[in-house]
Amino acid sequence: MRALRGLFALGFWLAGSAMAQAPAKPVYAVLSVIGDKVDVVVPRSLPGEEQAAVRGAVTVKEGVFDAVAVDAASRAIWAVAPKTEIAQLSARGNAIYQRQAEWFAERDGRIRIPQEVLDSTKQQAATHLVLLLKHRAPVVWTSSVAGASQRAARFRGLGEGLGFIVDVPAGADGDIVPFAHFQVLVVDLATQTVIGRNPVAAAVSVPVEAASADLAWRSFTAWQKARVMEFLIRDQAGQAVQSLFELIATPN
Repeated sequence: MRALRGLFALGFWLAGSAMAQAPAKPVYAVLSVIGDKVDVVVPRSLPGEEQAAVRGAVTVKEGVFDAVAVDAASRAIWAVAPKTEIAQLSARGNAIYQRQAEWFAERDGRIRIPQEVLDSTKQQAATHLVLLLKHRAPVVWTSSVAGASQRAARFRGLGEGLGFIVDVPAGADGDIVPFAHFQVLVVDLATQTVIGRNPVAAAVSVPVEAASADLAWRSFTAWQKARVMEFLIRDQAGQAVQSLFELIATPN
């Protein structure tokens, strides 16, 4: 496995290359830019504002959750093609997270890639890029409340990246719902063409008993929050990448 330190430290899996001077074997670079922060959303029942919610965010120690995603993606690729060469990189700085929609803009099947990322992949002789980007989608989960069907509870909004919904009505049992919304892209670096895509919108329910949403959130320890989010990222990134590579990669 290759490693790179500097502005970017990227982990990429690459499929077959269309480059004229391609290496004997493809090299996959994997980059995750989903883990800079964790959103915290608390639905509120306000007159005339059924969809209202209080939103906040918790900054994550640099690289922690992205490293989990990259490791899961790498293992998933090896599950399909055990001898595949991989270069792992990790993003540095806030701009690539805050401006990723602009920096990785897509048009007509091609994707814009920041020059810093391209330079890093060239240093690693990568032929393809496996990219995990944030993705906006409705947050829907199966409630832990007996007899409840799949629902978005009182919160019916969109979630992007990583976050928690604290759905605990005053005086009633409820759920703390970690979610992970991202998409996996596989890019042919020779043409910057997206050759594979797999969106993820996953949420799980953790039942809680508390007098209020604030008490429920505080009773859910930092260790518990980190562990459940790591599990969700690892599970979903692994599944998304493996299913994608089973379609586009040739085992070696």
